[in-house]
Amino acid sequence: MSTTPISITYESVMQAIREAQQETYKVIQNFVKNSDQSIQRLAEQHKETEKALRELSEQHKEAEKARKETEKAHKEMKNAMKYLSKRFGDMGNRFGEIAEQMVFPGVVARFNELGYKFNKEFSGNFKVRNKENQVIAEIDALLENGTTIAVVEVKTKPVLDDVDKHLQRIEKLKQNRREQKEPPKKIIGAIAGAIFPKEVKESAIQAGLYVLVQSGDTMKFDVPKDFTPKNF
Repeated sequence: MSTTPISITYESVMQAIREAQQETYKVIQNFVKNSDQSIQRLAEQHKETEKALRELSEQHKEAEKARKETEKAHKEMKNAMKYLSKRFGDMGNRFGEIAEQMVFPGVVARFNELGYKFNKEFSGNFKVRNKENQVIAEIDALLENGTTIAVVEVKTKPVLDDVDKHLQRIEKLKQNRREQKEPPKKIIGAIAGAIFPKEVKESAIQAGLYVLVQSGDTMKFDVPKDFTPKNF
């Protein structure tokens, strides 16, 4: 039976250990190398992230600045619109008053020519009030005699919506007189205008309203010969 010398066995073991150490060292080197590359990539990504955050921060500041400027401009525009609305409203009211004063004498004359002979005349925004003294309707011109009331709306250029609103206005007056226990009277309506679109005139006539149009410096009726006003 042969035996292996101890020195040979020892040498083999040491060789195996050295080889294992070399492999371990290679693994460690690769790990360190890969780790360094990973750390470098992470550092670069971190720099890019910080750069993006700084850009976002700048964009946010610009957006916030723009928002504040927009709010300021909106507020200034709103104030300007309020001012203009008030100015135009005042001008519109004055123009309406002037128009009513110019139109009113002609309206009265035309109705009286039809035989109404109104002896009470109110112009310039006649207010209809309920029992609580609240204004429920405003009338440009109101004419009255012992049996009839004429409710007149004055517009520079009437539109279809003016016809509906005037009908509602007349109904409110009628209801208010009933609630106030006023003597019953025939109520008729009319719309007077300087410029009267065809469809608006036709709508008013179909609703039983007199139509008066500007004719020189006065007013004239513009209704069919067989027109019969509605008794509200």
